[in-house]
Amino acid sequence: MLACFCGRLSLQNRDELPLKLLRDTRNASKPVQAYVESHNDTVTQVAFHPTQQQTLLSGATDGLVSIFDTTISDEDDALVQVLNHYGADHCAGFLNAEEVYAVSTDEQLSVYTLSKPTDAEDATLPVTAFGDVREQLKSSYVVDLFPNSPSAYIATGDTS
Repeated sequence: MLACFCGRLSLQNRDELPLKLLRDTRNASKPVQAYVESHNDTVTQVAFHPTQQQTLLSGATDGLVSIFDTTISDEDDALVQVLNHYGADHCAGFLNAEEVYAVSTDEQLSVYTLSKPTDAEDATLPVTAFGDVREQLKSSYVVDLFPNSPSAYIATGDTS
């Protein structure tokens, strides 16, 4: 079973790098994979695909949602899709086997389709961009989305 750790790696005379380490929980002494270059800011969310256990999603405050094939050790080759959410990702995950959601820190919600290897570049555009959902949900912020096929629950909060 794989487990994912996210954090920041400090290198002498360099800025901190976002860090994603994959470890086999049966032998966690050393990482199975380490992906450190696909985000340039804090990783805020990781999730494994609901049916493809080798597929890992990560979202970060750089506004990118990255999809990896964890069976591949070279980071450039393991990165199979990048979604630009155009805002710091607060939460992201898989809605189902074919769709990914992302919510930015300014509560912009979008749903994207996972690409197939033959898909064109424009496949990374959102299928649905809901925009700022605070007014629609009558809340101050989104906590997270919880998939419940065929729909999803949205947990929200209010500061008042």
